[in-house]
Amino acid sequence: MTRAEIVKQLEDLKHDREYACKAFFFKSKEEQRALAEADVQALDAAIKALALPEPDKDDIVLMIMASELRAWLSGDASCRQYNRRLFVHNLGLLLSQTRRDVTSCSIHDEVVTIHYANGYARDVDVTADSYIPGEAVPETVTVSFWWLASAACGLTVSIGNNESETQYNHDSTDLDEDGNALDLTDAWLFFRALIPIAQTADDYVVKLITDSAATLSICDFKVEPGDKATAWTESAKAAMSAAQTANNKATAADEKAQAAGTTAQAVQTALAGLTKIQDGEVLIDGDKVYLSAAFVRSIFAQDITATGTITGAKLDGAVIKGNAIDISAFQGGYGHGVSLKSDIVIPDGDTKGYMSLILQAMSDGFATAEANAKITLAASGEIEATGTVVNIDANVIQFTLPNGSFRPYYTAGDTVTITRMYCAGGVTGSGTNLYFYVPLAKPLVGVSKVTISNPTKAIITGRKIEGGYIAQEATVSSLGTPSCVPYENGVTIGIKATSAYSTKNNTPVTVTPENLVLKFT
Repeated sequence: MTRAEIVKQLEDLKHDREYACKAFFFKSKEEQRALAEADVQALDAAIKALALPEPDKDDIVLMIMASELRAWLSGDASCRQYNRRLFVHNLGLLLSQTRRDVTSCSIHDEVVTIHYANGYARDVDVTADSYIPGEAVPETVTVSFWWLASAACGLTVSIGNNESETQYNHDSTDLDEDGNALDLTDAWLFFRALIPIAQTADDYVVKLITDSAATLSICDFKVEPGDKATAWTESAKAAMSAAQTANNKATAADEKAQAAGTTAQAVQTALAGLTKIQDGEVLIDGDKVYLSAAFVRSIFAQDITATGTITGAKLDGAVIKGNAIDISAFQGGYGHGVSLKSDIVIPDGDTKGYMSLILQAMSDGFATAEANAKITLAASGEIEATGTVVNIDANVIQFTLPNGSFRPYYTAGDTVTITRMYCAGGVTGSGTNLYFYVPLAKPLVGVSKVTISNPTKAIITGRKIEGGYIAQEATVSSLGTPSCVPYENGVTIGIKATSAYSTKNNTPVTVTPENLVLKFT
């Protein structure tokens, strides 16, 4: 039977039904008429569909039906993935019949690509999406975010009855010898946990629980299906482990220093009384040796190599030579002291002159008196030690070495070039102010102002925590108006833009300056 014959047969059936609607022999006329009218409408729709032009054989496309429900009930992951690819293929066939110039659709991982006739392709993220109502619930989700607490606390994330492990911004168990906990308060930490969930919608509620009254700041909060990975840094636990290792090394060094001090004290005690004289004779009493003055003088008339400590020795007219001479004097009453003066003469013809070295320790017997030691530098200034304070009085402090000179500080008039450096920073001021800190190798002395002398050539690259850039190899002047604030060991630089940078306000930013010239005034 041809298509035209089918249409003719349906038309005859339709006419029969139309006649039946007008008949009066039905037991329930209204009921039967309603049924007949429904048949007429259905037949009319079928006739119109079949009356369309016959398609060419080449235009007929057979579609393999997909079934998400059947694939899901199978429990086979490969079957589910195949069924999903089949559905996307069929979706492409349907869209190709529209006026949007779609040719096909394909899927890779969690991205559907729509292909167009002009060669353009559009990607659509379908992560965790379903293609029928009633999406299946994943068995686990990954919760990740950055957090900052105003005080020491532990943070736990829960979904329904399932809880993650607690992350701390402090070490609550391993304290130092003073009883203080290692603390990362006011530091941004990354939280990431894989949490099982139930198959009911109510259990999707994510709760953040703290064990203290600390105020939390949350940034870049995400809930992702399965064990989907998110780029993240070391956890607070790893950071605290590194801090604890450093603390243990410091504690071990302190213990060694205390042990050395104890040993030195024991040696000092054992040597006490070595200069004691009894009746002008050399006496040995147990573990103590007593020497006469004549015997001590005879010893110092010869070359002596001492490996220990010589206490109470008196040198009269002695010549002391060596690369390192350490002379200590102890104050024991009125008028006691020691004075060492050494004139270092520079050979004739040398324009550097001479240096006079004077070391003094004096006491007038009063409790308020201070011992003084002074090194005087002719025509250059002086170095003076008063009590425990060492003062260097000079216009310029500079060390001259065999390979050159070195000044251990920056001062007004100096410049420093930052060739390339990774700096910590952030965005503030409603997202319009980019700031970062540049540490310096030497402290700033007599510097009250810092400027960038090459804003049109200095390069700035800024990376945001969510990934990507807020500035990529851009000059300082192109980003905005720079300002600098000097500190003792570094400079804070801010670049004020006319509009907000492409990141969230009050979030961290890694800044890389290149060829940045700072001038100190």
